[in-house]
Amino acid sequence: MKDILLNENWDMDISAQTGDISLVESPMQEIRIRLLWFAKEWIFKRSLGFPYFEYVFTKNPDLTYIKALLKAEILSVERVLSVPELTIDVDRRTRKATVRFTVKTDEKTYREEVDLHE
Repeated sequence: MKDILLNENWDMDISAQTGDISLVESPMQEIRIRLLWFAKEWIFKRSLGFPYFEYVFTKNPDLTYIKALLKAEILSVERVLSVPELTIDVDRRTRKATVRFTVKTDEKTYREEVDLHE
């Protein structure tokens, strides 16, 4: 799937010279978007997004279940073949989580880390 290319701040990457935007077909950008999108956040389709408030940012999160949900979300991205590694560290005090994962696509293998917080 083609998306608008995003910069490191998750804004549209607009060319300084031409003012143009670019399209990209990147499974990693799509994965990051999916993992950073909180459930019910988008008014036009509330069924999209990950249920962080329901499962992650709770008093006693079930990390095994959360890892299974995250893995399923990553595997739902087109071109992703497998997720051989996935860890999640939750800091209950600060209500933050760090997800580290390895993804194999039809092109190559990626290692990524995503920080989540309320």
